[in-house]
Amino acid sequence: MDIYRLLSKPTKIILLASLILLPLFFLPITKDFFDTNKWMLFVLISLVVLLAWSIRLILTGCSSFSWSGTTLGIGLITVAGFFSLAFSSFNKIEALLSPLGPITWITATILLFFGPTLFSQKEKTILRLGLGIGGGLAGLLVMYQQLGLATMFFSIGSPFVDPFFTPVGSTIGLLTFLCLSLPISISIAIGSVKHHKDILAAVSVVTALLTIIGIGITLFKYIPLASSQILPLPLGVHLMIQAWDTIAHILFGVGPERFFEIFTLHRTQPTNMSPIWNMGFHTNASLFFHITTTMGILGLVSFGTFCIFLWKEWSTHPVLKIQAILFILLALFAPPTFILILLIVLLLFSSDTNTDISIPIHGIVKYVIILFTFSLSLITFYGLFRWHKSEQFLYQSIKSAETGNGTETFLLIEQALKANPTSPAYHSMMGQTALLLAEGVMKSAPVDSERKQNLTNDDKTLLTNLVGRSIQEGKLAITLSPTNVTYWVTIAGIYQGLIGMAKDADMWAIASYQKAITLDPTNPVLHLNLGGLYMSLNRTDDAGKEFITSVNLKPNYIDGFYNLANAFRQKGDWDNAVKALEQTKLLITKGSTDEGKIEQEIITILEEKKAKGQTNIPTSLYVPQLQLPQ
Repeated sequence: MDIYRLLSKPTKIILLASLILLPLFFLPITKDFFDTNKWMLFVLISLVVLLAWSIRLILTGCSSFSWSGTTLGIGLITVAGFFSLAFSSFNKIEALLSPLGPITWITATILLFFGPTLFSQKEKTILRLGLGIGGGLAGLLVMYQQLGLATMFFSIGSPFVDPFFTPVGSTIGLLTFLCLSLPISISIAIGSVKHHKDILAAVSVVTALLTIIGIGITLFKYIPLASSQILPLPLGVHLMIQAWDTIAHILFGVGPERFFEIFTLHRTQPTNMSPIWNMGFHTNASLFFHITTTMGILGLVSFGTFCIFLWKEWSTHPVLKIQAILFILLALFAPPTFILILLIVLLLFSSDTNTDISIPIHGIVKYVIILFTFSLSLITFYGLFRWHKSEQFLYQSIKSAETGNGTETFLLIEQALKANPTSPAYHSMMGQTALLLAEGVMKSAPVDSERKQNLTNDDKTLLTNLVGRSIQEGKLAITLSPTNVTYWVTIAGIYQGLIGMAKDADMWAIASYQKAITLDPTNPVLHLNLGGLYMSLNRTDDAGKEFITSVNLKPNYIDGFYNLANAFRQKGDWDNAVKALEQTKLLITKGSTDEGKIEQEIITILEEKKAKGQTNIPTSLYVPQLQLPQ
């Protein structure tokens, strides 16, 4: 027992500090500074809790659990997540690593089932106080960023000088943290005043004020931008309904990693006339709709069960009741964030609504349980280390690419792939990097008097290897995520870049773009890109058809009208070329440089018409009707 007490104190201090810091934790060593590292620490804390629980079982022979209806609800969501993983997910590793995927929910279950019994009520109160103070610090940082004080310490262009920078992560995540932490500060301030704890009362009042100011400033700055960054709820409902296209998808959802594919396949054409027309979303419009889409009816029932138990357990306590209402509203109407799940777990962890259960366990059963928990922890530690290492290599490769060091970028992505070979994004990036290196070899080759490039044997071997590697990695990305339009666009770009270097690259590029269009049928950019490829191959009619389709999908598409004008100009159809440019001009800001360029091009085309005359070639091409934004 003395050994247990000796180990218990430092372990609890470390765990308590980690839980308090978790909402504000970030590391600038991965591509995503915030959720990636919060998620990693979240999982690590659960493993430490599991190990601490196992050590206590070894030393005391007593197994203690924390039980409540909300813990059951989280457990049910975990089960729904694993059913979705088993029956609907294609890339199961990507699904597991999703911030809203099964590992997140099983981590929450472990923390709520094993963790609370390791802490006294006083220590749980400290956790709530820490979360309240964390909200105040986040509010203080909002003022700091909005006043531009970060420029005193960081250079322009650094992410730390962004007015919306917050260690919480996203702006929605920040508002979630501030709203859920505010009731804690207010309740502690009221209680401290009643019990004449002046210092604690002063700290809580200041914290509450900072939190309120942070909420006010963030809402004032963010609301004008929200419509261009948030998936509308009606579209989220539409996507959820469209996702339920099979019995398996109705029951278990489409899988934690596949929402982006549902978004691209089923987004509506009117979306192209909205501010989010060129955005991709990896989560639905709210946590409720996301769980229902990715986990099906099983997820819907599980999440509903959790919310019912949350209300039953918290509705009798004034502060917890407010937090329950806030959580349910955020889960129903706010874009889903990892921080929302994290905060509700921390609030449940620190609440006093749980029932502690102790069961003596002896003999072989105890050692089987200990062997299982230690094995699970070690395997998870190893997998987590490899995954996070791959994220670090990826970030280093991106920084290297920014400096123009292609070779180093290639080697770093190679390291990332060794650590995590199941990531389609890594393979896609490797394919693009290999293509850039191949283009570099071609550009650096000397040119003879006949303007032919003279490649050495070593250069030819290197070029062949790079071209082959580029295609191979592009195909691997598609193999790992065959219905993700991003990777079909990537391989289309790879083949397009290899035209002249690889046989039939043009045909493969066209086929890849056509496949991408079937996966994202309302995307005008894909038709524009395919039209640009046709133009480079002198297939002007095919190009024009694609440009027309892009404009029909987005009737105020500047690039679509402009490229259509070029197609008409190449055909010698001067009147339609001018008409398309006139449409383009109407969409450009009055008095801008671009407007002057368009006017000059119109003059040039009219001069060409006068010099060459109208070309009367039969064509099915036309200039679609312009539709200005409402």
